[in-house]
This record gives sequence, structure tokens and C-alpha cells, in this order.
Amino acid sequence: MAIEEILERDDELAVLRAAVDRLVAGRGGVVLVEGAAGTGRTTLLEAAVADIPAMLLVARGGVMESGEAFGGVRQLLLPMLRRLPADERVAVLGGPARLAARILGFGEDIVDESAPDPFFSVRWLLEELAAGQPLVLAVDDLHWLDEESRRVLTRLATRLEGLPVLLLATARPAEPGATTDLTELRGVADVVKLAALSESAVERLLPGRDPADAHRVTGGNPRLLRQLAAVPTDVPLADARLQGEGARVLVRARRISPAAEQVVRTVALFPDGAPLETVACVAGVTPSEVADDVDALLASDLLAGNDVLCFAAPVLRRAVHDELGAFARREAHAEAAQMLRKQGAPVEAVASQLLLASPRGDAEAVRVLREAANQVPGPIARLRYLERALAEPPVPGPDRVDLLIDVGRLRGRLGRADACDALRQAYDDAQDPGRRAEAGVHLAALLHGAGRHDEGLLVVLELGLLPADGVDPEHRQLALALTLGLALETGRHDVARDALATLGPSLEPRTPGERAAQEMRGFFAWGESPGGELALDGSDPDGLPAAFAEYGIVTFDGSNSLCLAGEFDRLERLVEARLRVARERVDEQAHLVAVAGRAHGRALRGHWRLAEADALEVVGHPAAGNDVVVTSVELLAQCYARQLRIEEAEAAAGRLLELGASPFRAEIARAIIAGVVGDPTPQPVFEQIIRSYLEAGLTHPALRRWTCEHAESLARGGRRDEAVAVLTDYLDEAERYGEAASIGQAATVLGRLVGGDAGLALLERAVEVLGPSPHEWLRGWAHARLGEARRRAGHRADARPLLHAALAYADEHGEELLARTAREELRLAGGRNREAAARRPDDLTPAEARVARLAAEGLSNKEVAAALFLTVGSVQTTLVRVFRKLEVGSRQLLPEALAARGITVGTSSRSR
Repeated sequence: MAIEEILERDDELAVLRAAVDRLVAGRGGVVLVEGAAGTGRTTLLEAAVADIPAMLLVARGGVMESGEAFGGVRQLLLPMLRRLPADERVAVLGGPARLAARILGFGEDIVDESAPDPFFSVRWLLEELAAGQPLVLAVDDLHWLDEESRRVLTRLATRLEGLPVLLLATARPAEPGATTDLTELRGVADVVKLAALSESAVERLLPGRDPADAHRVTGGNPRLLRQLAAVPTDVPLADARLQGEGARVLVRARRISPAAEQVVRTVALFPDGAPLETVACVAGVTPSEVADDVDALLASDLLAGNDVLCFAAPVLRRAVHDELGAFARREAHAEAAQMLRKQGAPVEAVASQLLLASPRGDAEAVRVLREAANQVPGPIARLRYLERALAEPPVPGPDRVDLLIDVGRLRGRLGRADACDALRQAYDDAQDPGRRAEAGVHLAALLHGAGRHDEGLLVVLELGLLPADGVDPEHRQLALALTLGLALETGRHDVARDALATLGPSLEPRTPGERAAQEMRGFFAWGESPGGELALDGSDPDGLPAAFAEYGIVTFDGSNSLCLAGEFDRLERLVEARLRVARERVDEQAHLVAVAGRAHGRALRGHWRLAEADALEVVGHPAAGNDVVVTSVELLAQCYARQLRIEEAEAAAGRLLELGASPFRAEIARAIIAGVVGDPTPQPVFEQIIRSYLEAGLTHPALRRWTCEHAESLARGGRRDEAVAVLTDYLDEAERYGEAASIGQAATVLGRLVGGDAGLALLERAVEVLGPSPHEWLRGWAHARLGEARRRAGHRADARPLLHAALAYADEHGEELLARTAREELRLAGGRNREAAARRPDDLTPAEARVARLAAEGLSNKEVAAALFLTVGSVQTTLVRVFRKLEVGSRQLLPEALAARGITVGTSSRSR
């Protein structure tokens, strides 16, 4: 339809053209056109991009493309990349874009099933293209786009700040069979909704027809109205047959010959077209028999291509494919797959046909699908092939068990609720002890991560009954380590003791299983007696990515032991090493898991703003798994509470339940909030935590530091004497262990409760023992409480330095209740103009500091973006803010300016 024939779409077209105008001015954006089938989405999109002064990349979704991993991305990029000279194409597809090169067919095949998703690389490539000129991505029928391409585009749409990229997309809002969720995209897009045409427009399109009757029959749908316009007016509307495009194409081909029609039907089976030899083979004829028919089809513009036959317009192929009928389509794809196998076609070509074919119980089809799953990039695409193989179905036996294990592992990695179902079936069906143990370990790990501890414990206990000579030692070590963790969660301390005895002597950790065993062994030894030591040597930088890829959740990676030991600097170094590994692998999930571990350590240190920034990075990232999101949301509730952002803290606590976390975890978060706001309501959850450790024989004070929160809860509820008794016993135990953080926190709380000279002595002890402690928030509160006590005792001059120190920490890291307490005490102590400065508007945020530090170390904007998994535009925008806040005009001045703010700058990251 010509642009001037578009009826009643002026306002909608104006929105799209305004977005184009903004793009030309250097500002990107997103516009999503939504409407039912036939409402003119495609026509509107074509009108908007006509003669557009920018690079235009086009893709169209369809039923067939929805199962083709990165099919939409290929549509967008392949035509443009093929036009580039070879040297330019190599340059564009280098560096972080190398995984994109693989899925586009310009790189080596991926045979490692643990290879990371290439989403970041594809997004990087799109941003590289936009660096030279404005870029328009025109995507028609986004609802049928494959999941991988849709995620790439959605992630790009949420990070367009400062990037000259315009995404124009059309979609049907509620299309049956389309599983694409457009909620996130709608949140950042200008949404244009196409309504039905009015009776006035119907009258213009169908002169000679009753507009009210025609509007009723068609619902004002523009496409149906256009088709109805071709029906003679003497044919009643009730008798009109509105044939679709697919039927028209088949009629035209049939006019050439029945063989030509069969060729057209066969070409429709191949999303990217197929050579004549392949088409002829699948159609059951020889190339020579249909050569004349193919020439006629090419001459009539129904087909196009030389070496590869395809439809002249993609919409024609989709229309013909839909016209075949559901059963006929499935059978045709099955025949196509069989013919392609006989021809020795690539595995992926055969597998793409099998995805759309009827299952036939074909063992060879299962093999092909599994082989394709090993080659395709990304867990979503791999899982699609494996689930199709499972539907074939494979013959019951070891192969089916292996397939179920692989399906369950991938579902678990993607956070699918049905992951445990596949692993449970594999576990129940496995006859071989080794396979049963493998399925059981994966199942128990997922049950542990899902909070289904009783079920997980039952599984690992059953694994302990398997014959030792039939089980991989790695799986046995992991099962024992999981037994210890699950036994603690369920209160089965007798089971934990038995498992601990079975672990045997300490090992040099080489595998995830041995690392898990060592960490749990060390944890129990450290928790049971003052002489025990945590295992801190098993946290190698590459351990986390390996364990994450293998078991789907963060299991026994060593960072928890570092946190318990207060080795926060060592934890930061470990995280930096793991982030480097993640960058080298272009593995966003491993990156996020490392960031979540750093957030945990920073929260324990009391760096609430930094911990919040890390946790938000994890929670807001679409690649984050559910288990790491739950942990980060839990941490956010505490960070918000410490900053007195109570509504946000309560919202985070509520979200825990929405994410499937146990009610116990949400209760802990709410109890922390209650303590910050001074709620006198009893909080029994603290006592429950303490009791669970004691019942397990784990008496280390660091595990029972909740005793201080429990005592404060008792005191707020009027049970002061009980609180003093609880704290006195706990402090004695902490002194026996020599655990500085526990001594300091207990002495701080107890000193304020008892008051007088005894309380003053306890507070002085707290300040003394917390002096070298890395738990800065505990030290800050000890300073404030001792300053308060000295001020009350009349020693105002002695109080002020302590209060200044407390306020300096609180202002820097966001401990807002401590800051308010210290300020009020300083006022009462006569402090004037010496209070620690409030957070200034020109202070760098944690995210800005990370970008600035890497830029100061000599990295380019592209290198900073690759290192932090950001867009180049985001880095540029961030550096503009950094330069303004630091009042510098060049990168060369950054190191000195950052040093003046106390931000350490290392050597160039290029040498790392």
C-alpha cells in the first residue's frame, strides 16, 4: 500500500517520524507498534523508514523463525556484513564481538556446551555499527522472533542512553502460540497501538458496500477490508471468500504446473532457502525434472535466488508455510529432515527441520538433535533441541537418562521451575549407580537452591546407599558436601555428623567436588572449637565459572569462607580475578555471580552504598539466575534499611516471596528492618537462627552474631534484664574464641544496656578490639556509643573525636541511623563546624567510580565497556558526569583527581 493510502494513521505515523527525527539529531529510542493481525503494522513501519537518512537493518519474525536461535539477529546483520570487504568484516567481528561472529557464520563452530551466551557480543556488534552513523533496526512481527534475538534487542533497548540507535518494532499484543514476553520492552518504548478503522474509512475503501455491514463483518481490519475490495460488489458479504496470501501464491504456482506448486511448498520448509538439489530431493523429484518449473517461478517473482532458492519476499514463504496445515507441515518437515540426513547435510540444518517435525520415535533424530545442541551457542537454544529430542522420544535406558540430566541442568541454569522434574525422572529411571549419582547430585543442588531442603536431603541420603565402586568420586564428594549443607538447613545434626565423618582426610582441592568437601570440612572444624580453621585455599579464580556451568548454582566456591573469616580484601581480589575470567569468556552469568559475592562482602564490611550498587547490577540484569537474584534482593533489603530507606527495604523483603524464597528469609529481612526503625515487637527469627547453629554443635560466635540483634529486640520489648543475660553469656563465649567482631558488637550493645562505669568499660573494650577490624560499621557504632557515654559522663571533649569518626564513616557509606545519632551527640557535646560533611552532590557514585578508575588506568571507552559489560554510550555518559564532578577536562587528569577523593588507581588493565 502506498503511503498516501494509509487511512486514520496520521497520529501514529507522526510518532514514528518524530523518533526518526530525534535519531538524526543524535538521540536513539524505541517505538513499539502494536495491533492485531491486518491492522497495518507493516505498512506503518515501511512508511516510517522510507528514505531514512541512516543505516537500516531489517528483520521479520515468523512461526518458523521463532525456533531458530538468533535467526532474527542473522536477518538484521548478515546482509550488511556480506556487503563489507573481508578486512572490514574481520575488524568489526573482532574482540568482544567474536561470539557474534560464530552465530553469524563467520567464526569457528562452538562445540563446548558450557560456552557462554553470546548476547553481549551481539549487542556490542550493534553498538559498533552505530558508532559510524545512526542505526535503525526495523523489526516486523517481533512477537514471532526467536527468544535469543528478542533478548538481545530488549537488552539493547534498555541501554540506549547516548547511543544513536532507533529500534522500530511491530508486534501483535496477544498472539496465540507466540511465547515472547514484551513487558520489559514496553517499559522503555513509546508504544503505538493501532485501532480498527472507522466506518468512515470503510466507506472510502469499499464504495458501493454498506459501511456498517462491512465494518461488522471485518471488524474494521484494514487487510480484510483491502481483500474484500477485490470481491465483486454483487457477491454478498456472507458469501465472500477472503483468501490469504499463501493460498494466492499456491494458486499462481499451480498455474505453472503441479510440480511447481510442490517446489513452492518445499521451499517454504526452509527459513533461509535451500539449493535446488535439496529442494528437488525433498520434493521427490530430480533437479532436471523441475528445472523449467523453477525458471518459471523465478520469472514470475514468486521465487528468487541463484544457488539458493528462496521466496522473493519473506512474507510469502511464511504465508505458504501457514497454508500447508498443521499436520501436513509437521510431516513435511519430518520428510525434509530425513532427506537432508541422506544428503549428509549439516547437523544444524537437519535439526532445524526436526524442531518443526512430528516425533516418530527415531533414534537417529535423537542423535542429530543432541549433536546440534552441542554446537549451538547459548543455553536457551541448546535446551530447545534437547527438549525436542526428549519428545521424540528416546528409547528408555541410559541414553534417555543422560538426556533428562542434560535437560534438567539447562532448565536449572535458566531458572526454570520444571528443572527438578526432569532430574527427578532421570534419578528415578537410572539403573546404573553412576548415572543415578550424577542425576541425584544435580537434583539435590537444585532442590537446595530452591529452598526444598527436606527433599534434597532425602536424595543425598539415598545416594549414600549406592555402591562405592559404581559412583564417580567427584559425585560422592559433592553429595557429602550437599548432605552437610542440607542437614544444617533441616536441623538433622546427626546426619551432618555422619557425613562429616565420611568425608575423610583433607585433600588438595582440584575439582568442584573436592573444593566443596574441603570447604564444608573446614567450616565445621572452625565452627565447633576455638582451634578450628576455615578452608581459605580452595577459592581459585576459575573455580566459580566451572562450578556454575556444571551445577547451575553457586556451590561451595570459597567466598563464603572468606566472608566468615573477615578476609574482605582477599575476597575483593578474588572477585576481580573472577571478573577477568568472566570477561575473557564473555560470560555474563559468571560476571554477575562474582559481583553478587562482592556485594555480600561489602555489606559485611558496612559499605552499604557499594553493596547496593553491586546488588542492583545483579537484580536488574536479564542474564542473572533466580538464586543469585534472591540473594541480591535479600541484601538490598538490608542495604536500604541501613540507609533508612524503609519503604524500599520493605518492598525488597516482600519481593523475596515473589521470587520463591523461603518465608524464613523474608522474615529475617523484616526483622532487620524492625531493628532499624526501633519496632518493639519481638523478633523470634533471630533466636531461631542462633538455636539452629547451637543444635548442630556450631558454637563459633561469628555464626551467632545475631545474638546482638536478638538482645536489642528483647530490650526494645521491655525485657532488658533478659537481654543483658543473653549478651553477657555471648560475650564470654566470644572472648573465649577471640573473635574480634563478635566481641566488639556484643560489648557495644551490652555497654549501652548496662550503662555507668561498667558500661563505659565495655564500650572502651569494643572500640579497642574493633580498631583493626574490617567490619567498619561495627566500629562506627562502637565509636558513637562510646562518644555518647563519655558525653553523658561529662567528658565532652573526649567524646567529640569518637563522634566525628563515627559520622565520617556513616556519611561515606550510608549508615543513616548512625549518622543521625552521631550528629545529635556532636551537637550535645558542643561540636561546632567539625561534623563530617554530608554526602556532597559532586561525590562519585560507586558505578561512576568503577568507570573512572578503569579510564584512569588507561583503558579506552570500548575497553571499559567490555570490562564492565556496559554499552560504549553508557561509558561516555558516565565519564561526562565524572569530568563535571571532578572538575577535570581530560583523562590524563583523572588519576590525580581520583586520588584526591581517596580512590585508588592501579596500573593499566591492559597488562593484567
